[in-house]
Amino acid sequence: VTMWWDVVKAVEPCISVTLFAAEVLSAQIQSAASNPKIAAQLPADSIRRDLFDAAALAQGILIRAYIDFSGHVTSQPLSAEAYSVMRSDPSTAASAMEWFNQIVAAESA
Repeated sequence: VTMWWDVVKAVEPCISVTLFAAEVLSAQIQSAASNPKIAAQLPADSIRRDLFDAAALAQGILIRAYIDFSGHVTSQPLSAEAYSVMRSDPSTAASAMEWFNQIVAAESA
């Protein structure tokens, strides 16, 4: 347990920045549909793809830590398939992000 917790705490700044950058880029992409100036400033498709891939990896790390170590998931998945289903559940992802934000706030205090 300590090892995963230490990993999450150690990579927290990188995870936070990656997720924030993905949120900002997503908002810019949505705005670009109606604003040519914003569209011209968007990064190349390959950079967008890489950022969103990194954000998915970061979120996957958080969800894994949440499922295994938060204490909020009382029924641990018993197979790789059950684990995959739990990881892809949007409510699990939302709960993991909420848990992570609480960790960040506690560490910052």
